[in-house]
Parts: sequence; structure tokens; C-alpha cells
Amino acid sequence: MRKGFLVITLSLVLGLIVALSSCSSDDNNPVITTVYGLWKVVEIQTADQKSDSTKEGVGDDENSGEDQNTTGEGTDDENQEGEDNGEGKDEGDTDDGDPDEGDNSDPNDSSDDQEPEYDGKTFVRFKADNTYIVFRAEDTSIIEVISEGSYSFSGSTISFKENNQTAPIVGTAKRENKKLTINFTFSDKPQIWIAELQSSDPFISDVPIEDAWVDFEKTFHKADSIPGSIYNPIQVEGVGIEVSDTLWYAPWTVKPEIAQVYYYFKADSTKSYKLTVDIIEPEYKLPATFMEFVQVWVSGKPYAKDYIAMPDRIYEGEMIFEDISAKSSFIYVMLLSYQDNIRYSLKLEEE
Repeated sequence: MRKGFLVITLSLVLGLIVALSSCSSDDNNPVITTVYGLWKVVEIQTADQKSDSTKEGVGDDENSGEDQNTTGEGTDDENQEGEDNGEGKDEGDTDDGDPDEGDNSDPNDSSDDQEPEYDGKTFVRFKADNTYIVFRAEDTSIIEVISEGSYSFSGSTISFKENNQTAPIVGTAKRENKKLTINFTFSDKPQIWIAELQSSDPFISDVPIEDAWVDFEKTFHKADSIPGSIYNPIQVEGVGIEVSDTLWYAPWTVKPEIAQVYYYFKADSTKSYKLTVDIIEPEYKLPATFMEFVQVWVSGKPYAKDYIAMPDRIYEGEMIFEDISAKSSFIYVMLLSYQDNIRYSLKLEEE
């Protein structure tokens, strides 16, 4: 049974991916953008489960066949012929060791042949560097690491590559708020995994030291740098506070000039957030129309390599970016445009 469970669990590893923050409004083609954090696998559906009703139907046919064979039982001739067998026994008597007449169990059935019941102890941690770990845990302790590797995605297509393996396994994924559903085929067996995003990570002590909490204000921020630059981001004093300003060409950029500003928030590492950005009546005067947009970049760390561009560009009006993680207790936001003199407002709120 354990072997069967491990095969199924390993197949999650070979079918999950991630980087998912929101889904496209088109339900037929959801776009995965980020799934950072800890997910608990709450349900595993396999092809065997779907065929249970078919198996029951076969059993009914067999029972009906038995009924047909006993038609005419109890006639005088048959009773007389059978008097020598079981003479003197009551109708309800049976030989010791013989199965009761009402026992419908199949002597060929074996519990070892049944699909092992999922025990709800499997977790998946997706990291921002496109690596993952799948493990089994009890309480706050990891009891077994099942798989580690890297993941990637393209739209709703998921590709997972386990360490030391050359061929990835590809499937599809759909995210609905804090629920993630993955469909894939492993060893020619269709499977569906359903996972729920956890509000906290009790196994955080098992995360490598590089992910430990760091006070970036003391270790990275530089008060003598230009306010609004990456080295001296502007602090928003609280979640739920709206900030309004104008996006100007940054003095630290070169040709082509870029309008750029950095902000940061202190946030709860156990919660997720949504960011609302409103671009107010921009007047683009750029040489190419494809440059006429504002893009939002988000990070949990202040380092340039950790910023991730949100998938949708804002041309004008309001846009909401959901499921922003605060695992480092900091959230950094950067606005970027090739056009200056753009009025904007932004606000971070708990989901």
C-alpha cells in the first residue's frame, strides 16, 4: 500500500508547477502567474476512483446470475434427491468454516489490491526562484522529503522537472483564490490533485538559512541615497493607506530615460495581500505606441534580481494584483514607465 501511495505522491511532483498570482478572466484558458507559498494536498482523484461504480455494477450482474441458477429450488423431486446431503439440519445451519449464504464478499478480493486512501499529510512549498519541495509532515515536523526540483509554466500549462531527472512531466493547472487544481497523466494514469494555500508555514525552520528573516531596513536601505530609489525606497506607513504621486523620469537612469519609483511596506508574513494601482489620465508622447504603459514590479526582498513583473500592464485606469506574499515581512513595489509626468495612486490591502 505504501508503495502505491508513494507512486501517486511522486506523480504530484511530476505534475505540479507554479508561479501563480491570478487567473485570466477567460476560464477556458486560465493564466498561471504565481503560486509561491505552502500548499497542502487535500484530495487526490485517480482513474480507479472513477471506475468504482462500474465495479459495483459487475457485482450486481453476478448476483443476478446466481438468482437465475436457483430458479426452481425447493421442488419435490430436487428435495428428495438432496435428502442424503445435509439430512437432519435446519435450513439456517451451515458447515463450520463455510461462508454464510448471505455473505456477498468476493474471496478473490484483497485489500492490497485497493487504491490506498490518501492520508492528507503531503505538502508542497513553491519558492520564488522556481524551485519546489514536496514532503510529508506531521504536526510541525517534516517526516519525509518526497521530491525536490524546479518548475515552470506557460499560460495554464505546467511543467515539472525533478532533480536528477531529464524529462519533465507536463499537465495543466487552474487556480481559484486559495485552491489549486492540477490535472496530469503519470504512467498513463490520469490524476487530479487538489491543494489549498496555507496561511502560514509551520515548517519554516526547515527552509534553508538564506530564506530566514532579515531586517532589510538595517542591512540594505541607505538613507543618503535618492528617496524613491532602490537603495532608499519610500515607506508606506501602513497597510490600507493610499499613496498618490506623479511618476517622473528617475535621475539614476540613462537613455532611454525611465520613469521609476520604489516603495516598501511592512506586512504580516502569515497573510496575503492585494495591490491596487490606478493610472490617472496619462498623456503619452512616446515615439512608439508599444511603450505606452505602466508596469508594476513586486518583491519580498529589495534586491533587483528578486523583483518580478506583474503580468498585466496598465495603460490607463485601475488594476488589482492579488495574492501578494509577505513571507519576508516586507513587500517592495516598483512602478516603471517610459513616459514621465504620469499621475498614479496605489494601495496595499489584506485579502
